[in-house]
Amino acid sequence: MKFPWTMLAIVMCLSVTLQAFNNPNESLASIEEAFSNEDVVAQRLSSIALPLEARYTNTVRDNIRRYVTNGYRDSEYMLGRTSMYFPIFEHYLRIYDLPSSLKYLPLIESSLRPRVVSPAGATGLWQLVSSTAQSYGLTINQYVDERMDPHKSTQAAVRMLADLYGDFKDW
Repeated sequence: MKFPWTMLAIVMCLSVTLQAFNNPNESLASIEEAFSNEDVVAQRLSSIALPLEARYTNTVRDNIRRYVTNGYRDSEYMLGRTSMYFPIFEHYLRIYDLPSSLKYLPLIESSLRPRVVSPAGATGLWQLVSSTAQSYGLTINQYVDERMDPHKSTQAAVRMLADLYGDFKDW
């Protein structure tokens, strides 16, 4: 499975934003200033526990900067939704014995909006396409789309991730 490197950007954004929430005197300017120091950002990235090697590249840097500066309001809304959805993700990841850091994938996929639909038709927090969702037991018809159900879609997505890891033995 090819890993979405923008996930690292969001994880970094979460790390920096949470530090800002813990220190309300820290201004947006000081957060932007922290991103001007490449070593600080690279060090913070390497300190995050991920199931893969985190590489700090220009693309990762640019995505982090986008989430923390221009898109900081969207990032705040997304962070607000983590308290509702992360416990669900963590529960199913624990059941299937998968790394808890996989809970960040829906941040990339849907910005934690369960009703979002991609141009390709992928839907829900985990952006499952209908064929994959149905193969993992989700109901999709003119009345119901269980890809939008946080519990059912999370269980299906985690089962899919477990199957993929079982097949490839690599994240």
